[in-house]
Amino acid sequence: MIPAPGGTGGNIASAFGLALIGVLWSYGGWQHASYLAGETKNPQRNVPWAMIIGSAAVSGIYLLINLAYLFLLPVKEMAASKSVAADAVKAVFPWGADLIAVIIAVSVLGTAGIYTLSAPRIYYAMAEDRLFFKSLARVHQRWRTPIRAILFQSAWAVILLLSWGTFEDIIAYVVFTDWIFFCLTAGAIFIFRYNRKSTNRPYKTAGYPVTPLLFMVIVIFFIANTLIEKPRQAWAGLIFMVIGIGVFYFFRRKKGG
Repeated sequence: MIPAPGGTGGNIASAFGLALIGVLWSYGGWQHASYLAGETKNPQRNVPWAMIIGSAAVSGIYLLINLAYLFLLPVKEMAASKSVAADAVKAVFPWGADLIAVIIAVSVLGTAGIYTLSAPRIYYAMAEDRLFFKSLARVHQRWRTPIRAILFQSAWAVILLLSWGTFEDIIAYVVFTDWIFFCLTAGAIFIFRYNRKSTNRPYKTAGYPVTPLLFMVIVIFFIANTLIEKPRQAWAGLIFMVIGIGVFYFFRRKKGG
């Protein structure tokens, strides 16, 4: 459970913002479908549907699991628990904690598989465009996968694990940084709509401009709250973003762009 944030007197808005860290992490991953758009058949149709169906499925499962917690555990016991899922299942089966441990291990393995499949494609694409180390564009001769980009991603994951020490810290750092870029992406819709009015739009923004604007307001609240309540993780994310901007411009100048 997320403790009441220090120095806020248990402010409900701040506590809600902190709770969003775990929630956004749980829902995260929908954007990874876009990383594989270049390898997808009929991406204009299949990529959006993959995002919509995946997000809807995760949302449904997430809500059902939380309803199950409320039925199986009293609220006070849930608030005091350090492992709500294990305690809830243990209320039904004596070996419930072991079952949850196995499910978590499978879930972690699945998440690792998703990131192994999708994230290295970013480094590969950057290297292909000569905006990152050229060696990361190398493709395995047999499997046709970006082998060096995958190894780079794995090495960076190990460094993060050793540096932060706990998954709670890593999640706060990753989610904070991720959602800054999601907010910038939503903001780019307004810029493109203004600067490129006559450009063909294969993807439409439903509910424009309310949908992206509402999204940005919620995300800005989350980012600001995390910066206040989790400054160590947030500032680490901001520092690496600044470093990333410098690396980008270094390679772009080197490329001659």
